[in-house]
Amino acid sequence: NENEAALRWYAESRASRDVYLTDFVKLYVETLRPAVLASDGLSRPFVDTSPSNGLLSEMPYVKRWGNVNAKDRKSEAGSFGDIHHYDYDADCEDPSVYPAARFISEHGFQSFPSFRLYRAVTEPQDWSRDSELLEYR
Repeated sequence: NENEAALRWYAESRASRDVYLTDFVKLYVETLRPAVLASDGLSRPFVDTSPSNGLLSEMPYVKRWGNVNAKDRKSEAGSFGDIHHYDYDADCEDPSVYPAARFISEHGFQSFPSFRLYRAVTEPQDWSRDSELLEYR
């Protein structure tokens, strides 16, 4: 998970990109992919990492390399591959906060604490999701 994206996260992988790409291909494409396909034929799709820009071709297996950070590729995100989307500040009930994407394989927003803990520090009028307190969530 997020191994392709991590190629851009660290100084070491950015400085030696070709080494890390070679290792990525060796591990995920040349080693794990044949093992997965051999274990259950073609009944399971193989995804080498997520998020990803997807493939240019499945036979032969050719990856679409490039930036997989959804925030950096908003104009491309709807075209191919998958993205992860997390937004801890937005209203999770507003559909406009979600990016237009081909597939959002992970998404998340800040959740509420358990009600047992929440009740201990709030008043009954705060327990509705439409309460004034929750406007500042």
